[in-house]
Amino acid sequence: MPTVTLLYFANVAEKLGKREESRDVPQGCTPQCLRGTLMHDYRQVGEMFMHCRVAINEEFAADDQELKDGDVVALIPPVSGG
Repeated sequence: MPTVTLLYFANVAEKLGKREESRDVPQGCTPQCLRGTLMHDYRQVGEMFMHCRVAINEEFAADDQELKDGDVVALIPPVSGG
C-alpha cells in the first residue's frame, strides 16, 4: 500500500487544523479517489476537497494519475482576490 504525504493549504488547512499528514492509500488510487476518501474522512471540510486542484510532486496532476509510494500531494483550494 503506497504512503503519500498530503499538504493542505488556506481554508482547508484552517478547518482541518493541520497543514500536512502522511496517509496510506489503496494501490491504484488517483486524485479523484483521494478526494472522495478525504471527503468521507473529514466531513467538516466536505465538498471543499472536490474544488481543490491537486499537484503531485509539485506538478499539477490529472484526476486519473495514479499515486505512487513517496509522492507529495498538495491539495490547493481555489483562491480569489482583488
